[in-house]
Amino acid sequence: MATLIPDHAGLAQLTTPLTAGEAHLVAFLERDLGPEWEVYVQPFLNGTRPDVVALHPTRGALILEVKDWDLSCYGWARGEGRWQGRGSHGEASIPNPFGKVEHYRENILRFLVPEVGAMIREGGWRGLGMVRVGVYFHRATEAQVRQLTDGRVHRDVWQLGRDSLRAGVAESWVGGEGRVPAVFAPLLRAWLNPPLHALEQGAPLRLLREQERLAVPAPGFTRFHGVAGSGKSLVLASRAARVAAAGGRVLIVSFNITLWHLLRDGVRRAGGREALRNVVFNHFHGLARDLRVESGLSWQDCGGDVAVLVSRAAARLGVRYDAVLVDEAQDMEDSWGLALMGLVAPDGQFMAACDDLQNVYGRPGGWLNDSRFGRWRALKSSVRLHDRVVQLANRFATAFLPGVGLLAESSQPMLPLGVPEFQWTELTTREEAVQACVNRVRSLIHDGAQPTDIAVLLPDHALGLAFVETMEGQGVGIRVNHVFTDDQDDKRQKYAFWMGDARLKACTVHSFKGWEARHIIAVLDARGELSAPQAMLAYTAITRAQGSLTLLNLSPAFHGFGTDMKESAA
Repeated sequence: MATLIPDHAGLAQLTTPLTAGEAHLVAFLERDLGPEWEVYVQPFLNGTRPDVVALHPTRGALILEVKDWDLSCYGWARGEGRWQGRGSHGEASIPNPFGKVEHYRENILRFLVPEVGAMIREGGWRGLGMVRVGVYFHRATEAQVRQLTDGRVHRDVWQLGRDSLRAGVAESWVGGEGRVPAVFAPLLRAWLNPPLHALEQGAPLRLLREQERLAVPAPGFTRFHGVAGSGKSLVLASRAARVAAAGGRVLIVSFNITLWHLLRDGVRRAGGREALRNVVFNHFHGLARDLRVESGLSWQDCGGDVAVLVSRAAARLGVRYDAVLVDEAQDMEDSWGLALMGLVAPDGQFMAACDDLQNVYGRPGGWLNDSRFGRWRALKSSVRLHDRVVQLANRFATAFLPGVGLLAESSQPMLPLGVPEFQWTELTTREEAVQACVNRVRSLIHDGAQPTDIAVLLPDHALGLAFVETMEGQGVGIRVNHVFTDDQDDKRQKYAFWMGDARLKACTVHSFKGWEARHIIAVLDARGELSAPQAMLAYTAITRAQGSLTLLNLSPAFHGFGTDMKESAA
């Protein structure tokens, strides 16, 4: 028999009692699956609650949505994504249950478990077999389900009726033995059933006095500036953990897809299982997508406006949070920020952390002057960067971004990493820049650096792909974890990009915001008249370095700054 989570006593205490169909399916899976299986019922999965998730250590996962519907009351018109339901109050549009389970699978493989997302990126969409999905209709036969769907559901998605639940069949609903990497089950289990103690996940989170003041939960709307390396994300993570541990619902949002991994790690270290169970992590457009799927709204219903979608879907679902925390708030459009402020429950709290010197998208930031905010607060000390990196960044900001944002007033030398090494090289062509990146990587590794400690920051996907192809094609055995793609709408690379990967990292500066690395190699390529966002990209690249910093300059506007860089290294 499989293990139920929660157990039978816990099932009786669920906030949303099991329907007859859910109870029947759970009992069948418990009986039909072997002892290596875990069956999670209504698990909290980063803000969503699939009906049933079954997990096996080597065969992957199975996600099933359950519907106790009389299918004679439902229709699915050709060319429509949503279904139509008929009841005593007339006809209404409802979400497509098959779309919902496919959304759950996509979230797991592209967002929640980035380590496996990287495997999918490299091995193709065959990796979707690690997570099989389906919908079980308790009051219908399998034939009746298929008659309704009429060939519009992919063959890899199970269409189950009550007569589908035959003894010995459940094992066939998942992939074959040994096809799933060993890391998958523990990583997904950490979302479905977080470990009990924060200490199981690494060192506990410790804050400095000025960080602690901001991390203490308080009702109302708070905004603060933080210089690069001041611990903005750690403040948000710590506050989130405290609110969540007290039973509050928390939403943490960033614009950057790759940044949420850092935020989740901070909450995990600060609060462990109880905190993670109450915190939702997302980037803004991911939040919109989740709310759209759960609410049944379409982009067309909201005029294609993502902020309107977030507000309307949250209102339809009754979604409110006791705390909404926004990292890299300067990256948000005004309408996005205001939509997030509207998700705060009465007597709840909202916090926005930003750095004007890293406003690389050139957002206006008007929403941060909303009357609900109190005075600006600030973190002025960079505790992550070496003194010399801070000095160099301040020189750059003074030269190219005068009067913008805060400059670090104090800093702490990171002595364990040693004195940073600076290199500045003037180049004329992008081809030279690609080869210079490759040569610098090889030099660092020859001198003892580990690939996982090196990040190469490129200005665009075309140059990024050229670097990856050259780096991996020169036969030196160095593999690259990167975000680059020919298809800008394909986000698989970004979902799969995470700092725990042992490979060399390569991405745009935009994707590396919030992260840092022991060795940074960055190509500066601001064309034409220098704009503030272009200068901010270069500033952001400089402030990612914990140790060596190599800048390869193609930008006429930055000519001569290399002299300042050499002076900082002296």
